[in-house]
Amino acid sequence: MNISKKIPAIILAAGASSRMGRPKPLLELEGRSFADIAAGTLAAAGIKDIYMVLGCRAGEVSSALKSKKLKIIINSDWPKGQLSSLKAALRKLPLKTRGVLVCLSDHPRVSTETVIRILEGFSSGMGEVILPSCNGRRGHPVLFSRRVFGALLETPDDRGAREVVRSGRFSLGVVEVDDPFIFQDIDTPKEYGEMLKEFNEKTGD
Repeated sequence: MNISKKIPAIILAAGASSRMGRPKPLLELEGRSFADIAAGTLAAAGIKDIYMVLGCRAGEVSSALKSKKLKIIINSDWPKGQLSSLKAALRKLPLKTRGVLVCLSDHPRVSTETVIRILEGFSSGMGEVILPSCNGRRGHPVLFSRRVFGALLETPDDRGAREVVRSGRFSLGVVEVDDPFIFQDIDTPKEYGEMLKEFNEKTGD
């Protein structure tokens, strides 16, 4: 079986989107929500099981999603931070899960090729944590081997998964990609507007 079908993906989308003023998973690009775009990218890379963790305004976001590929997980502890959402998802994964690809809902333009490269890096044994890098800068999504799950679950929510990545306890593999969108956060209306302007200029709309 292809490695992509063995590795599930988690899209973290439980935050309040306070700086944006509306749920970031429902922001649109070319008539599709960020959440639906992310689900489509992951599916195109061959990933079969795609989870989305919701928290703040979960009912509103869930009812607006069009993708049928998403399996929704509700994190009631979402105010504790992003790691609490990752923990909620990890607890739902089958015991046989070899690893998991963790994605952010405000990185909608990460390419399918980037996802495939990360999966290939894990399959080839590059490390227990696989990160993409573009022009010397690391970004998302990040793939965690099952061996890392325990450390993630034990880490205090306010410290985040980054503490586990930087701890030196697990081997790190860095995959070089030609994809600046691995670190393009869309957190504010200004950033969203700039992204739309850039996209429209490139596509000629």
